[in-house]
Amino acid sequence: MASFDGDTVAWFTSTRTFTSQAGKFAVSNLEGNLACSVTGGTATSVNANGKDIDVDSAAVLGDASFNHVGEVVYTDVPDANTFQLVGGTGAWGLLKDVVANPLYYGAVGTQKYYYAATWQYTFTYTFVGEQTNMNLYFNVSAATKEYYKADGSAHGEEALNTAQGFRLGFCSTYDSTSHKRIVWAPFRQQGTWDHDGDAETAQVKSIRYVNGTTAGSDMNDYTADGTGTLLDSAAAIDLGDGSAAKAATLDNCLGVFTKPVAPASNTVQIEVRMTAWFEGTDASIVTSAQTLFQQVSATLPFTVRKAA
Repeated sequence: MASFDGDTVAWFTSTRTFTSQAGKFAVSNLEGNLACSVTGGTATSVNANGKDIDVDSAAVLGDASFNHVGEVVYTDVPDANTFQLVGGTGAWGLLKDVVANPLYYGAVGTQKYYYAATWQYTFTYTFVGEQTNMNLYFNVSAATKEYYKADGSAHGEEALNTAQGFRLGFCSTYDSTSHKRIVWAPFRQQGTWDHDGDAETAQVKSIRYVNGTTAGSDMNDYTADGTGTLLDSAAAIDLGDGSAAKAATLDNCLGVFTKPVAPASNTVQIEVRMTAWFEGTDASIVTSAQTLFQQVSATLPFTVRKAA
């Protein structure tokens, strides 16, 4: 439908993009066909603007390992060659809030320590004139990220080494029972690297996660086991313009908005559960003898395209 004024034709347009900043650690509720509600979780809250994720200023993430299949977190057991399910019976190091929040380790002074941070996006697509399903994507090509030390000082090698272990997990549910799982490693670099002037061997290209309690044998590779998709710092996936149909098989697809048949409602939802953590099994991380208060941030753009 168009409005006419002389030779001018103004077409109505629909919004099919959504951008989220997971800040210092933005999402906009845009008018149009794609909308999103944001819910805070462990160590996070929703900014007053209703779209951005704020991380508790006193929160610090320790090292952990997120299992995207079961959506559970593991930690290592000090002085033992084993892992422990966070929140499980007899879990090491857990303090008073095990039942209320198993991802909370405890407070030391003014700092509150967590194994991971969580939040959730609920995307709602309203079908109007579309005759096909619509796919939801994490637009990794447009995503931005930043790493720095807590005091705001310039980037240094130590800060980057720690940042390479930062992960963001996207676990979605759509069509009631279908799931997509993506892990983004925004700072991890492939190939060789140099620490303190000493040449190192080639970095292991696989990225692993813990899936059991036995160190060594209970670690899986994201791409080898086929349970999830890994996107690293070099990931770039062209989604084209808004008219370009794209397949659900793309690595950054988070699910399908299935067009209702003779619908009572023309709205469909996809739930995306987010987890942020520093991966303790990543061999690329170089740790120092003292605590390194590392901060990272990431802008998370989401977009919808017609299903190919």
